[in-house]
Amino acid sequence: MWDWINYKNDKLVPTSSIPCSKRNLSDTFDDVNTSGFFYNGSWRPRACQLPVVDKTFLHRCLNGTQVLILGDSNSRHQLVVLQTMTGCQHKMKRSKETKHAPLQCDIDNLGLSIKYFLPRHPFYGSIGEDLPNSVLHSTIQIMDGIPASGKYLVHLHQFLHLMPFHLSVAEHHLRLVRAAIQRLVSRNPSVLVVYQTAHTALAGVYRNKQTLGVYLLELQRRMLRGLGDRVMLAVTWPMTLVSENSDPHPAIRDQFLKLYMGHLCGRF
Repeated sequence: MWDWINYKNDKLVPTSSIPCSKRNLSDTFDDVNTSGFFYNGSWRPRACQLPVVDKTFLHRCLNGTQVLILGDSNSRHQLVVLQTMTGCQHKMKRSKETKHAPLQCDIDNLGLSIKYFLPRHPFYGSIGEDLPNSVLHSTIQIMDGIPASGKYLVHLHQFLHLMPFHLSVAEHHLRLVRAAIQRLVSRNPSVLVVYQTAHTALAGVYRNKQTLGVYLLELQRRMLRGLGDRVMLAVTWPMTLVSENSDPHPAIRDQFLKLYMGHLCGRF
């Protein structure tokens, strides 16, 4: 089961030969800081082998799929990475005036559509940006609106815009999210859900509450555990910790996508 590879510090690191698409997704809720490492700039989980996630891989994986990305600006960055890697064509572009707004890109001949929606409150826009209610959408209502048939991949992420509030607000929201996921996976046998966790960011900024991320991460892990083997927790904390990330929008965001796509593709 275990292979051995040479790491850059000349230590031997054990990794599993099991493809990540064969890993039990419920096991991702146990991933911790020692669950993976970077090798030549790519993240390698110790529990499984990630495939090469490129344009060809994603086209094959997402053929006939509706991808719904629900969350804050880090979620928007996931759409941008996915758009860049797949070459999907914008149907709804980001305007220069409004940083936070819904987005969409499609590949018509593949039947692939990728949509991004911002959550309703609690959500703060950027400084000086007045967000109209028309750009905010209920994460719960969107998930409840997914039909009982058809291939869907749902990406969820809530982090920085929850930090100004008491963690009890996050817990209440996660209870609603958990119930909506339960209804969704029970209703549609062809849906996969990935929840991207909080990540580390620069702690030295004045009045920075991002340091609460570790508590939110453990809350996310506890509240969403046990939803079955079509729900993944993409634990990004170790990746941003070891890379000494200092940006609320990590530069290694493509590694996040490769991690969860490498786990999810092949399960439809």
